[in-house]
Amino acid sequence: MGNVLLIGNSGVGKSTLLNAVLGEEAAITGFGISGTTKECKRHGDENSPFYIIDTMGFEPTWWERRKAVKQIQKWSEDSAEMMDSDTRINVIWFCVDGTSSKLFSDAIKSMDEATRIWKTVPIVVVITKSYSKAERTENIEMVKKAIANNAKLQSNVKAIVPVVAGTYIIDDDTFVTPSGIDDLTKVTLKLMPEGEEAALKDAANFKIGRKRALSQTAVVAATISAATTGAIPVPELDTLAIMPIVRSEAGAIAKIFGIEKNEEAKKFIDSIADASNVALAAKGLVGALKMVPGLNLPAAILNAITSGAIVAAIGEGSIIAFEKISRGEEKLSDLDWIEEFMKSILGSVLTESATEAAESLGENASATDVATAVLTNVATPAVAAK
Repeated sequence: MGNVLLIGNSGVGKSTLLNAVLGEEAAITGFGISGTTKECKRHGDENSPFYIIDTMGFEPTWWERRKAVKQIQKWSEDSAEMMDSDTRINVIWFCVDGTSSKLFSDAIKSMDEATRIWKTVPIVVVITKSYSKAERTENIEMVKKAIANNAKLQSNVKAIVPVVAGTYIIDDDTFVTPSGIDDLTKVTLKLMPEGEEAALKDAANFKIGRKRALSQTAVVAATISAATTGAIPVPELDTLAIMPIVRSEAGAIAKIFGIEKNEEAKKFIDSIADASNVALAAKGLVGALKMVPGLNLPAAILNAITSGAIVAAIGEGSIIAFEKISRGEEKLSDLDWIEEFMKSILGSVLTESATEAAESLGENASATDVATAVLTNVATPAVAAK
């Protein structure tokens, strides 16, 4: 059926809205300065149009607001990590109090931060407590202005729906009856297929992003190791010395991306860590660095730059390669592709970025200084080359 995330400031009427949509007293409602919902909780059953995930409201205080954001983030991250359709968020209801006549920037900021994983999931702005026609018109315009100033809202907001979730008594003779609930339900059901597809994609991207971040730590460690190994005061760099580091780095990244350790994977990693490509790249890079006008670094630092740059470039290339395999864009069996791809990474892009790293270093630079300069200058060009 899909899941709707109910989000907004405390006291905006989220729990009342939840009860009105599900047709039962599923959530506690109340009055006061603090919200009644203290944790994320999924409501609904097989007879509901969809499940609704109620959340802690964004309180006025910074600490309580952070607590609400963190709770929603954890729910989202756990859902994405487990690829769990029962907790995946398919549509977001961003609730705005129709009686306030203001959409505070803190509420938008908190919503953006709390739902950062769900980058393409449809959003419905629900204007609660929309008691009069004049107020509805005014608040719809208020929301439209806010959307125009926010990239995420601009691309993801699919509807603005004013509602009255519960009967509002003005005096003994005047009251406002519930309205807009059917419209909200219909809009949400219409968006659900799009939301299911978006949530699946966003969850997959989140998992890959986590793997990419873990892989970066392997690249950093390998680059420092290579720069240290290469920092030997000899005229020519021994590329064989860094080959174990290159293979270990590529293998670690493959493991992070869940690539099964078999013969096919071994051949792919061998193509990444091709010794002839490494030797050729090292020879070309050393020659290029020696030709840089005004660059007068000791041989040890030039060797460290060369070793570190090659390992950093291979690491960045490996991350891109295994990410493409995870997405199904490339195959482990396509050795021709990975060989050509790694050649492009170890070609002119590497020379240019390593030269920039060298120009930022002094003659007394340490291996850590070299690794830092190399990582700063190699990572971005490598990603651009993909």
